[in-house]
Amino acid sequence: MGKAKQVLHIIFVLVLALPALFFQTKHIEASTTQNLPFNTTVTGYITNSNLEQTYKITLPRAGKIKVNVDSYIGDIYLDLLDSKGNKVWDEKDIYYGTTTTPKEWSDDEDLEPGTYYIKVYQYGDNTGKYTLNVGYNQANNNDVEPNNGTLQAQPITVNTQNITGYISWNDDTDYYKITLSKAGRISINLDSYIDEVYLDLLDSKRNKVWDQKDIYYGSPSTPKQWSDYVDLEPGTYFIKIYQYDDYTGTYNLNVHYDTANNNEVEPNNGTTQAQTLTLNKQKISGFISWNDDTDFYKITLPKAGRISVNLDSYLDEVYLDLFNSNGQKIWDRLDIYYGSPSTPKQWSSYEDLEAGTYYIKVSQYSYNTGKYNLSVHYTQANNNEAEPNNGTTQAQTLAMNKQKVTGYISWNDDTDFYKVTLPKAGKITVNLDSYLEEVYLDLLDSKGKQIWYEDIYYGSSSTPKQWSNEETLSPGTYYIKVHKYSEHTGKYVLSVKAPFLLPATPAVNIVSTSSTSVTGNTNTQSTVYVKIGSKTYSKLSDSKGNFKVTIPTQKTGTKIYIYAKNNYGTSGQRTVIVGAPPSTPTITTVSNNSTYVSGKTSKNSTVSVKIGSKTYSKSSDSKGNFKVTIPKQKAGTKIYVIAKNTYGASLQKRVTVVDRIPPSTPSVNSISYKSKYISGRAEANSTVSAYVGSKKIGSTKADKYGKYQMKISPRKKGTSIKVIAIDKAGNKSGGNTVKVR
Repeated sequence: MGKAKQVLHIIFVLVLALPALFFQTKHIEASTTQNLPFNTTVTGYITNSNLEQTYKITLPRAGKIKVNVDSYIGDIYLDLLDSKGNKVWDEKDIYYGTTTTPKEWSDDEDLEPGTYYIKVYQYGDNTGKYTLNVGYNQANNNDVEPNNGTLQAQPITVNTQNITGYISWNDDTDYYKITLSKAGRISINLDSYIDEVYLDLLDSKRNKVWDQKDIYYGSPSTPKQWSDYVDLEPGTYFIKIYQYDDYTGTYNLNVHYDTANNNEVEPNNGTTQAQTLTLNKQKISGFISWNDDTDFYKITLPKAGRISVNLDSYLDEVYLDLFNSNGQKIWDRLDIYYGSPSTPKQWSSYEDLEAGTYYIKVSQYSYNTGKYNLSVHYTQANNNEAEPNNGTTQAQTLAMNKQKVTGYISWNDDTDFYKVTLPKAGKITVNLDSYLEEVYLDLLDSKGKQIWYEDIYYGSSSTPKQWSNEETLSPGTYYIKVHKYSEHTGKYVLSVKAPFLLPATPAVNIVSTSSTSVTGNTNTQSTVYVKIGSKTYSKLSDSKGNFKVTIPTQKTGTKIYIYAKNNYGTSGQRTVIVGAPPSTPTITTVSNNSTYVSGKTSKNSTVSVKIGSKTYSKSSDSKGNFKVTIPKQKAGTKIYVIAKNTYGASLQKRVTVVDRIPPSTPSVNSISYKSKYISGRAEANSTVSAYVGSKKIGSTKADKYGKYQMKISPRKKGTSIKVIAIDKAGNKSGGNTVKVR
């Protein structure tokens, strides 16, 4: 139709509609309203005398109704109202129906329990027949209404309770309350049968943890399966599910909850609240959550040393800071990343620090939350330097030759000074064992002028760099400066050797078992120490360096250690072994046939054999045996034997040469059967004896000329008589046998 006709048509419709609306309100209350059971089809007629019909439906429980209309009318209106007359649907315009081809129309709505009215009424002057049927499906929701705010929020039992909720035309918001007894992670799981719906999470103060999580693409046949988690502190929280646009329907909600099992002590959100962490034995499980994004821990170092901070992070990313007690940052936002709930990032770093209080701050990066384990290992530096020693006026005096200083370069002490004073010119050696990767060492004169500067590198905590350097210096005061290179810190051991200032190793005289003192020579005015077993004896050397230290007599083989000290250190040590003179020699028999003197004394001794004015010598072997060659000596000759070693001489041993040469066979004069004597010649002064067989028949002594005459009893003719001579040494001659005639 033309524009003019369209305008007239609209005016006509409005004129008809206004009284109809007035009539509608009265009609709902009229007794002509017809109850319409679900799934029952009724037929109605719109006529010029009956412009509308109203149907009453009652929902025993929340659910979805589906209104089905077959309209044989060109155009017709349909409204859906609640029991208070509020329009659920307003003027649903059902058109294009004809008497031969009805318009098949349907629509649905999600509603709470209650009474509702369907009003079918005339559009324009259209009249005719229609059929009406209402289907109904319960939502089967188990949420407890009303739950439209935090005060009415329905409690949810975490981990066990599944709730079926319902967003409808007249209930567009549901609240649920969860209570966490301990910090932990909640996972909110929603199966949404709604095309689109919002979800918020709030804390007890209505602060939004999540704001309008938009959950979309759900449908009655294929729910959107949505899940998200958040880490929270203990407390009460609210889940709000509410309508997006006009979308309604059911959803399934459950909440899974895992406690963090953290043992940190809250609140610990700053240095004044920082939790004390016990070094070397305490492991803290901490928790970064939505409502607690920072944890502070306090550690106290009784002495300088190295701390190793160890963090097992279950967070995707987290920050860690280290402060001193003044708030100065030692580490600034160290970024620890790539952790996960199943595979924690195992991170560790160390720092060398002076004694004092320090703070570790673990804080949130972006929105990452979760658990971490924190521990701190501490190893004392065991440095013995005297702090402060940060300049020449504070420089620590270093005793040359005898002092080793263990120093420490740390984050908060990067320079150490040491002072040495030389009384005379000479060469010094500076020794440094560096446990630092790299460090500087300077040698300065008394005015601070640099003599040399050294860069000492390649040290490590397990294998120190052993470095030394020599310098010949004039008498005076000097400074050694050890200072930090870059960020390298750690321990070092420093000493200065000046051997020319030490006393000489003592020269020591022989000490024997009879000695009551140890004597020798070293530098003048040095204290000489004599150590024997657990006891030490000492005495000052004189102006010439001679010393005499009184000791008790000692056993042979005793070790004695002798050294000297002065103000600059200790000399080398001399070791002497107490010895004894050789033992008195034992001598084997020396005869007038012997060509040597043999016997035994102490090992490695010089054995001297004196015969008259002559002396013959030879050393004993390692077992003390000796054999000294001599000329043959007459029997009765006196021989004197003595042994000597470093520690003295033995007692003298005297031996007499013995006779070992037998006498000549005696001569025998003729013997008759009448003879009463046997006579002849034998060795002077020897004993002459006569035998018949084994029977001695007579004996006599030869005179000094060798003549002898022996008395016998006369013997028969033919008797054999054997005559022998024996000298004073017992040597026996051969026998001379004669026959009696």
